[in-house]
Amino acid sequence: MVTGSTQDITITSNPSGAIVKINGKNLKTPTRVTLSKKDRHFVVIEKPGYESAVVPVQRRPSWWNLLDFLWLYGAFIPLVFDTYTGGFYVFSDEAIHVNLTPESAETLFSSTSLKEDKNDQEPLSWSGEASVIPVIMPIPVSPFPERLTIVAESTTYGHPFLAWLDVALNFIRKRHPDMVIMEREASQFISSEATSQYSGRFDEESTVRIGRLVGADTLLTYRLEPLSEETLEGVEKHGGDILGEVEIRLLHVESGLTTFRQLAVATVKLASPQEGRTWPKDLVRLAHRKAVKKATSYVLAAMVSAFGDNPLGLVPSLASPGEGVLIEGVLNGGPADQGGLKKDDRILMIDGRPLVDWTTRVSLPATLTIEREGTEEEVVLSSDSQ
Repeated sequence: MVTGSTQDITITSNPSGAIVKINGKNLKTPTRVTLSKKDRHFVVIEKPGYESAVVPVQRRPSWWNLLDFLWLYGAFIPLVFDTYTGGFYVFSDEAIHVNLTPESAETLFSSTSLKEDKNDQEPLSWSGEASVIPVIMPIPVSPFPERLTIVAESTTYGHPFLAWLDVALNFIRKRHPDMVIMEREASQFISSEATSQYSGRFDEESTVRIGRLVGADTLLTYRLEPLSEETLEGVEKHGGDILGEVEIRLLHVESGLTTFRQLAVATVKLASPQEGRTWPKDLVRLAHRKAVKKATSYVLAAMVSAFGDNPLGLVPSLASPGEGVLIEGVLNGGPADQGGLKKDDRILMIDGRPLVDWTTRVSLPATLTIEREGTEEEVVLSSDSQ
């Protein structure tokens, strides 16, 4: 009520002049944008010759909420109002600055950095591409969540996975504005403060009031398998497969049933190092990050599909500039898979209308205009592809 439901954020980059994509807007750094504090936001920053950056706009509960408890002696009306409008939160940073990394940065582990003889230019032998165990097009979530609480794992704080999870949830929120998403940070804050206020005089009524405020009908949990020291040391010495495992579940609180579960596993292969040498640990970690990123793109695409907001079963390249939607992969058994779409295809139009959002509703049969290897083609998806 005091701080308002919006906040201005300044976005800059080095070098400047980068394209900023946020909430459907295309801006250019340096820029200033007004954001609703009710929603989670992510910033995609792109510039030719540099790697795309995805940055979450960090939120935290506002300390004004403490005054709500003290001033109104624990009344929940201001907290309910602020949670609904966004006044409950404040963005942690009023400015976001990104140092863009040249596209060639991932080749910093060049052959010369691995050898004592700087004149030996034998190329580095490793595959940066990740293969993924097929992910099936899921059935719709039922019952559909009305109040969704995210149960975050502390070990993933600051992990890029969280930024991509925000991307997926923002797409879902666009299509289902009536669904309330409450993060763990909010529920923990309210619970701890309410416990403090009611300390020593808990009764049934106060317990119910707190439970209703932080209650949810569905929990979203996720798990990222870390890179173990044993695997790190083994691949460092002998090469081998590096797995990236990501799992997401939706649990219906009342029934205890799992309404959605998807485990995605991606693999990056690292060749055996030359005799008498080892791979740098940072190179092994880089390969693991690539595998996790690949698995994340599939598991989140499946989750959005389960909410009914990825009708073609696409795994999009979210940070790719250009027209249409660039395909990173497809979900097995979905319309895109059955229609023969594949990685690196770019969908430009559907039934003659430009496609700007991979979550756009599609009525089958439909004619897709795609760009494949520099040539435009038409692909027909039949109603049997549903």
